[in-house]
Amino acid sequence: MGIPLNKKHAIESASFILAYEKPFPLSLSSSLSALQDLLREDLPIFQALNVIEFKFDQENPQTPSYGKEAGVFLQSTNDEGKQTWGLRVEANHLIVTAFQYESWDAVSNHAFKLIKTAGNLLADQENPLAVVGYQVIDKFISQASDDYNIGDVFNTKSEFLTKHALTAGKLWHVFQGWFEEPASNNGRLLNVLNIATNDTVDGIVTTIDHNVQIQGRISSTEVIKDEWLRNSFNELHSANKNVMAKTLNSKQKKAIKL
Repeated sequence: MGIPLNKKHAIESASFILAYEKPFPLSLSSSLSALQDLLREDLPIFQALNVIEFKFDQENPQTPSYGKEAGVFLQSTNDEGKQTWGLRVEANHLIVTAFQYESWDAVSNHAFKLIKTAGNLLADQENPLAVVGYQVIDKFISQASDDYNIGDVFNTKSEFLTKHALTAGKLWHVFQGWFEEPASNNGRLLNVLNIATNDTVDGIVTTIDHNVQIQGRISSTEVIKDEWLRNSFNELHSANKNVMAKTLNSKQKKAIKL
């Protein structure tokens, strides 16, 4: 039987994604460096991200050169050196990722704190948000000695499985997407669901990668408002739970307390 990645859930990572309409200006890099002090207690490891340029010369081989700072990456790690949280601001994206998932309340509260701190530096009336997304990667692991059965993890009657996947054996991949009407936001709701299995030395790893996003035109000043963050990401969280509930069998839903 496929075993959830963690004792209480199967979540490997949960990402809170904000995509702006236009790339951030390079002049913003000096302001972003302030995050090193603002988030020192939460994300003590700081790295400036530079633009990598390639120059082509017929007489000399291609070599990369590093240009101006184009973003920042901050993270925290546990005692074993594994990343627990990350925040990346680059191009036109602000992404906060939790690798140590506890509960929705705990993870979302911490993520909102990080988002508001960075979002305050990025707020620009002329650069609204185009996408607000929530991506969750769940994993289930079957022991190497087990015979593979797709029904060990999935509801075999799920609308998200193809007929071929049900008979393809232990290695298969289904990628799909669809739109819905958002409940409390303007725009549209896009679901992107990527389900696959992978044969490893530890056994068959089943991965459910669900990216759900609100697409529209949203003022970037909303990012620093707690109520807007909670309403938007609570809706995305509910959409993720709904997809998982329709995908997993009853035993797995009970195992991850869904």
